[in-house]
Amino acid sequence: MLFAASVSPAAEDPALAKIHTLLAPMRTESLKVGPRGATPVLTNVKHQLRRWIESRLHELPRPDDARALEAQLNAELRRAGLSCDWTSQHREKYCPDRGEPGFLGDVKLDLGEALIVTTEVGIVCGFDQSAYAYSWLNGRWTPFWQSETNEYIEDKYVPLNFLGILLSSQDYENKESDANVRLLLVLARDPAYCESNWYNVYYRVWQLRIDRPEKKLLLDGGEMAFLADWVDGSVTPNDVLFEYSTRTSYGGMNRRVIRHYVLREGKLEREAPLALGPRDFADEWISTDWAVSSQWTSEGVDASSLQPMHNKKNFEGGEYVRTNYCEKRPEHWQVGLDWTDFNGHEMVSRKQMYLLVRWLPPYRFSMTAVSDHPLPGCTWQDRTADEPRTLFPIHSDQTF
Repeated sequence: MLFAASVSPAAEDPALAKIHTLLAPMRTESLKVGPRGATPVLTNVKHQLRRWIESRLHELPRPDDARALEAQLNAELRRAGLSCDWTSQHREKYCPDRGEPGFLGDVKLDLGEALIVTTEVGIVCGFDQSAYAYSWLNGRWTPFWQSETNEYIEDKYVPLNFLGILLSSQDYENKESDANVRLLLVLARDPAYCESNWYNVYYRVWQLRIDRPEKKLLLDGGEMAFLADWVDGSVTPNDVLFEYSTRTSYGGMNRRVIRHYVLREGKLEREAPLALGPRDFADEWISTDWAVSSQWTSEGVDASSLQPMHNKKNFEGGEYVRTNYCEKRPEHWQVGLDWTDFNGHEMVSRKQMYLLVRWLPPYRFSMTAVSDHPLPGCTWQDRTADEPRTLFPIHSDQTF
C-alpha cells in the first residue's frame, strides 16, 4: 500500500526523503521480489539510515542516557511516514501489519561502555536488523564494529533479529592485557513473525578492539531453537556462555542447550558445563561430532570403546525412557533409549541403548559406557535427574 496523500515524507529532512524514495516502491505487491521481498536496494537503505543516525549522535554526549535520543529518532521516522507505532491500536491507515517491505522498524540505542545501535528494515513477515557499535574517542562516537546482512540470494539470505549483543568488560585481572581488546557475543534469530515456534538461532563471537575497526571472528554457529523459551548469554574477557532450547534427537522433547567456551591462545575451546542433566548430556554427546564428543569421556575410559555406538542415524525414530540412578556406581546415571526397528511394513524388533553418564557437581558430565543392555547396579528411577534447569534464572533484558 502506498502512502496516503496526507503523508509528507519528511520534506524538511533530505536524508529521510532519500530513504522514502528507496522504500516507497517496495510497498506494492508486484514489487515484492527476492527472498522475503529483499533486494540489494535494502543495503542502500541500511547505509542511508545509518548515516542519518550517525549525523545525530553528537546529540548524545557521553554519558547521557540514550533513551531520549532514541525516542526522538523514532518519532521523526514516524512523522516522515517511514515507520509506524506497531503497538498502537490506532496506527496510521498506510501502516500494514508488523513486518512488510517498504517500511522501517524501530531504531534502538543501547548505551553502556559502548553505544550499540540497531536498525530494522521491513521484509515479508519480519524485519532485517543491522547493528553498529561505537566507542567514545576524542570527543566523538567512533564506529568499531558492525553486523549487516547484504547477500540477497535465495537460500543464502539470512536476515537477523538480535536477541543480545554483549561486550565484555576490560580485563582488570591481567595487568598486561590491552584495555581496548574485548570479546563480543552476538545472539540472533530468524525473523519469525509468520512462522512456527521453531526457528534458527545464531551465535557469533568476535575478538575485537573498541578503539578501531579490527576484529576476528572466533565462533559462528547455530541450530533450530524453540521460540517460546528464552535465549540468554554472558561474556567476560576470557569466556562466553549462552543458553537456549532445542529439540532432543529422540522423542521430540525440548531441552536446554548450554554452550560455554574459554579463550585460549586466540581460540575458543568448549568446556563444561556441557549440559544440565544426564539425559541432556547424553543427547548432546550423541548429536555432536565424534571429534569433539570423543573428548567427553570419564577418566580411564578408552574413547574408541564408545565410538561404535556414537551414530545418531542408527537410532532414528527412538525415544528416551526413564533415567536411573546407579546405586552401585556412585556419581553415575543410566540414560535409556528405546526404538522400534521397521522393515518398511512391520515391526521387526525393539532395540535399546543405555548410556552410562558420570555426573559431578555442579554440572560436570562425562560418558563412561554405552551398551545395548541395561548396566548392572542402575535400577533406581530418578525422577528429578532430568527436570528443567537453567543457568540464567533471571533472564537478560536483551533477549526476546
